[in-house]
Amino acid sequence: AYLQKVISVASIDEWEKFYIVESLKCYNADAFESALIMIGLAGEYLATKLIEQMDCFLAKKEPTLQGTYANALQATNQPKYLALKNLSPSLDVAAKAVYATYLRLTRNELAHPSGLKVDRLECLTYMTSYVKYCETQHKYLDFYIANS
Repeated sequence: AYLQKVISVASIDEWEKFYIVESLKCYNADAFESALIMIGLAGEYLATKLIEQMDCFLAKKEPTLQGTYANALQATNQPKYLALKNLSPSLDVAAKAVYATYLRLTRNELAHPSGLKVDRLECLTYMTSYVKYCETQHKYLDFYIANS
């Protein structure tokens, strides 16, 4: 059911599916640290795609903002892009930043020999939260693709 839920996202591609499938294989083999590393790779791959599509969107719609992502992200709050603003998850800004930083740091610690161990429940929590993250980020990705 987990795999079907994640890969049911319409714009998910083969590389992202690959990382998610490998993460699930690692989880099922009780290799929890490896499972989180693979989920982290899926997230990084998705972020890269999102940045690339945002660049295409800016090139077409806002060429003066294309080279400055910080300004471009602030510009998405303007009323002329209301559809994009409405995609913002209900999580507040501080909580989003804390979650993203915690996930990144945990994945980085796991990717390097650090002695950090993750149990089944903690791993399952991260993997489950990836579903919502994936759905939300793909809404942004779909917006940029459709409007570029």
